[in-house]
Amino acid sequence: MSKQSRCETLTDNELEQGLLKDTKLDRKYRVEWGQGPDYTLICDDEDIRKPYQRHSGDVIALMPLRKMERTFVSVGLDHNICVSAFNGRQQQLLTGHDDRILGLIELAKGKLLSVAKDNTVRVWDLFTGRELTVMEAEVAALSDIKLFSNSDNLAISEPKDVTIWSFEGKKVAVMQGLKSAINEVFTLDDGSWLIKTENNPPSIWSATGKFLHQFKFDFSFTDDLAELEGDRLLIRRDTSISLWSTEGELLSSHQADDELVVAFDTLKKGQRDSHQHMADHPEIIDYPHLRNPLHLPHSRFNAREEIESQGLKLTGDRKMFWDFFNRPLFEPVKTAMKGTIASARRQLRKLDEKQQAAAEARDLAERKRKGAARWSWFFLILTLGLAGIGYLAFIGNPMVLDLARQLVTEKLQLPRLAGKRDFFLVVAVVFGAAGALMLLLGLILFGRNRKHRRRQLQLEENLAVQAVIAPAYHSMIQRIKRYRRGLLSQIPIFSDNELFTGRKVAEAINHQIDNKLKQMAMDECGLEKEDIIYTDHEAIVLSDWALIQDDDKRRQVKSKLNLGNELSFWTGANKQILFAVQYVQYIFLTEDKVDVFTTYYDFIAGKCIGKEANAFYYKDVTNVAKRDVDRSNGYNADNGSISATEITLSVASGERIRLTILNEDSVSSMANDAKDNESTSIEVRIDQLEQDRREIMEDPDMDEEERQEELAMIDAHMTDLNNQDVAQDTTVSSTKAEETVRNIRNQLHNHKQHSRGEVAI
Repeated sequence: MSKQSRCETLTDNELEQGLLKDTKLDRKYRVEWGQGPDYTLICDDEDIRKPYQRHSGDVIALMPLRKMERTFVSVGLDHNICVSAFNGRQQQLLTGHDDRILGLIELAKGKLLSVAKDNTVRVWDLFTGRELTVMEAEVAALSDIKLFSNSDNLAISEPKDVTIWSFEGKKVAVMQGLKSAINEVFTLDDGSWLIKTENNPPSIWSATGKFLHQFKFDFSFTDDLAELEGDRLLIRRDTSISLWSTEGELLSSHQADDELVVAFDTLKKGQRDSHQHMADHPEIIDYPHLRNPLHLPHSRFNAREEIESQGLKLTGDRKMFWDFFNRPLFEPVKTAMKGTIASARRQLRKLDEKQQAAAEARDLAERKRKGAARWSWFFLILTLGLAGIGYLAFIGNPMVLDLARQLVTEKLQLPRLAGKRDFFLVVAVVFGAAGALMLLLGLILFGRNRKHRRRQLQLEENLAVQAVIAPAYHSMIQRIKRYRRGLLSQIPIFSDNELFTGRKVAEAINHQIDNKLKQMAMDECGLEKEDIIYTDHEAIVLSDWALIQDDDKRRQVKSKLNLGNELSFWTGANKQILFAVQYVQYIFLTEDKVDVFTTYYDFIAGKCIGKEANAFYYKDVTNVAKRDVDRSNGYNADNGSISATEITLSVASGERIRLTILNEDSVSSMANDAKDNESTSIEVRIDQLEQDRREIMEDPDMDEEERQEELAMIDAHMTDLNNQDVAQDTTVSSTKAEETVRNIRNQLHNHKQHSRGEVAI
């Protein structure tokens, strides 16, 4: 929710000025508004200006929607919001506010948030025009609304406090005593909140709205904050990283370290990128798919958009047809977030080395601290011993005391030292000086002990921070691996490794043609099986690619055919190209006439398009011919046409029933197109996959489970590549076409012979 389009409505002063506003919708369209209840939609490329009046009051705001294609919204003083297409067509009118609307915020998934002076904040469904949520809150301006950067919540600054709401309209919490305007809000995993207000660093609030802690420094919720397990936070401040509890307690603080900052930034980038990737690609249908082996721009498509636009319900055979004809591209799936995992593992190796070095430095500091402590205690005890001896020699002897008094009274003029008295004085001075020296050494070592202690404590804090970064990396890697494992389970070939051979698909297509469609054809022609005089009372069935049929015939149903499905084809078993949309023709030879039923059938959508039934008496059939024709290849206008074979049944009325089938030349042309459009040949790609296999086997960072999954992906990718050639044995279709022409001619000949015999009689 961190990225959104916002629009504030015009104020009374701006309305009074009456300045014409010009809002650009896209490169082609713009809108002039701001001088009354109407606006003018302008297309400069086509020199078109169309005025529209969608409001009973002045238009006070107009905003193009970024998350809905070719759509914009307008706001009027009538307190209504109008949703319109770029062509000017009104799509929805959102009504419900009782007072002036202050502004709009575009949300994800076709939703819109509006704020008005009627003390309500409303959420709308732009597709249906339905009001989803009403939040009663005293809002003075659109800027009082802040959306959370990481959750579906919003914060509303009201005069007395700040309230947190869900988009379902539930008041989640009240930030008690918080009156400053909010700049940014963030939801923590334990339910507490991070809030940043104007001119203040972030603060932590409990799930119930109780103030917990105010940080003394500023940081970004997006770039400088990482949540950890166990209700802990990693926060970056310049070149240092610190560990906090979610209640605001500082647990550990790492000293400034550029390498650790790089590790933190890499972690944040990996978490952000992986979360975004998973949000954008929750399922395999969100990855690019390939609908044929031609490798042209239209060969690739977004599966989810295709499924939703067609409203497909994929169950049973239709699910199998979809999986066969629309295949996920392996390369994007195979490489999904692999770079993130590789970066994470590099940082883990560096962190491991850093932790080992820090642990060794800590142990060294501890040894030095203990050594300094032992020596400082030794010198302290020695100082006490020497001081005691000096004390006894100095204080306990009367002659030494007498000499000391003489030194003082004689103003420290050094006397001549002689005899026993001089000896005791020398002993006192020597032991006193030695004691002082030992005391100095002890103090120095004590200072070193404290220094090593501080060093040890800092290293322990460094280790504490480093120790939580590595698990965060492991958690991210595991989450990515689980996601990738889920993707693999959704790739059809993993659940059915025979799918791409096409055997099951060919059987299912033939089954539908020979049963459901044939029965429908007989019903449309009003025939019973006994009426058919052809072998075993069966129909002559011909079918081929819908896209190469006669243009005049296709023009009648072109708007109902889905071009994407028409372009879906792969080579199946027995070197037969299987097409998702076929033109199917049933020819029923009866006693005195030939019945012909034709239809386009979309096996993915499971529907017939353009059903047509005709009956011709043999006496009216003038010709049955087979000839070579040129047809538009349908998939690349730059390549012109391809050669094909057309079978035509002509009747006296001039009507013609045509069917076009691929021949050896057309299949060869398609195969050449596929090779010409390959950036890298299939053979080279297979060799690269073999190299990838060897690298996976030798990768020391992978565990066995991950290794097997990666190898399974390699095997599936190679199976897919081995089934991407464009080849067809046209013998079967050509033979069937020859047989069809021959049988119809024979039946015509027999009927004419029979008619002559009747005339002769």
